[in-house]
Amino acid sequence: MSLWSRDQLRIALAPGGLALVRHHGNPGKPVASKLVACETHDWQSLLPMLERELADPAWRAPRIEVVLSNQFVRLVLTPPPGKALKQAEETALVAASLREIYGEEAQGWRVRVHSQPPQFGLVGAAIDDSLAALLGDLFKRCACADWSLNPLAGIAAGRGARADWWVLAEPGWVCVFMQSGGYVRHLSCRPVGDDWRETLPDMLSRETSSAGLAGSGNATQSALIQAVGIGHASPPAAPGWNWRVMTHNSSERGVLALAME
Repeated sequence: MSLWSRDQLRIALAPGGLALVRHHGNPGKPVASKLVACETHDWQSLLPMLERELADPAWRAPRIEVVLSNQFVRLVLTPPPGKALKQAEETALVAASLREIYGEEAQGWRVRVHSQPPQFGLVGAAIDDSLAALLGDLFKRCACADWSLNPLAGIAAGRGARADWWVLAEPGWVCVFMQSGGYVRHLSCRPVGDDWRETLPDMLSRETSSAGLAGSGNATQSALIQAVGIGHASPPAAPGWNWRVMTHNSSERGVLALAME
């Protein structure tokens, strides 16, 4: 195996910019990184910027992984199917749940499914199909056939399995997952401000009530906070909660942290 063939480029796309991080090996230590900021918040504005960066041979790599901010992804939890489903049936159930929430807009989305036991719902992630298609065309022009596309939630999934709640926060956006035995019982994503830590206990209480779910049965619920790109996430000062903060590199901010995740 050549040294070059071990290189991997991770690209992160988020509202307000993109980041490129080159790794050597898999997993490997970053050997180069670059942040490219913009004033817009849609993904369409990022693709011409990305193509300009990839015109530089310094950012060419045989394997590319694209990490999407959760703001470019729609997450959904379906009703429990009650029985084991085939893969096509799982995809159909997730697509139906997305259409119920978002209407005709969901027709043009590419769906990915995370299976769970039949007594739990299926976790689905959807992105605009045109985003995936345009990225594919871009990488084809760059002579890169080996590439993947993952939401931030997919990259980080499973790290909060031992908590009643897993909180995944990035600049301007928070996703919360209520769990039982490592399986998702409820999820919700929403825009947030800089005061998201202070409002988090009330947010989780409202999500529990709106979903018609009880807590774990313990007097104290546990919550694991994973903050990406927003500095040190000190736990809220709220009684009745056992807060844990995942160790992270607080020196990386914004979209660059997503590429380092």
